[in-house]
Amino acid sequence: MDDTFYNHKFKFCSDGDCPLWALAALHALSSLPAPVFRSLLKHVLDEQPVTNM
Repeated sequence: MDDTFYNHKFKFCSDGDCPLWALAALHALSSLPAPVFRSLLKHVLDEQPVTNM
């Protein structure tokens, strides 16, 4: 595989390396069963303010 595949940067990190806390959070979320993840996502989305586009 091309080396450039592994050299991607993260825009939300100002083009820097992804912080370890973000990788740990992604790992923790990936281990949740799908119904629990969907419920968590629904609660997060329900708490977001409504924006008029």
